[in-house]
Amino acid sequence: MDATVALFWEVQREHQSLPWAQRQLRKVSGGLAELDRRLGDRDLFVGDRFGLGDIAVISVLGMQDVAGETGMVDLWRKIDPAIDRWRSLYANLLRFEAVHRDRPSVRDTAPTMFTLTEAVV
Repeated sequence: MDATVALFWEVQREHQSLPWAQRQLRKVSGGLAELDRRLGDRDLFVGDRFGLGDIAVISVLGMQDVAGETGMVDLWRKIDPAIDRWRSLYANLLRFEAVHRDRPSVRDTAPTMFTLTEAVV
């Protein structure tokens, strides 16, 4: 999630660092791919109860949704044309999110983007 947030700010800078942004994007892509691989066909990341690991992954996926909804993923394609929204790339994570999205704790705490009224970069 840190790399996603860092990329959000980087693409808004007047003078962006392409090598730095590429490294951050590799972290995002690599992290999501590894989570997808580790989850496999299970519904939970650790054990048999929804726990902190699952909450962390749900948070990451929510932030990725915000990146897609705000057009960040489209900007990332200028850095890496192969990038796409996570829902198109990671079937195991998509299934995981579908299993858990209606939990009140997940639904009520989903990240949302707000309108920035001041320049921060």
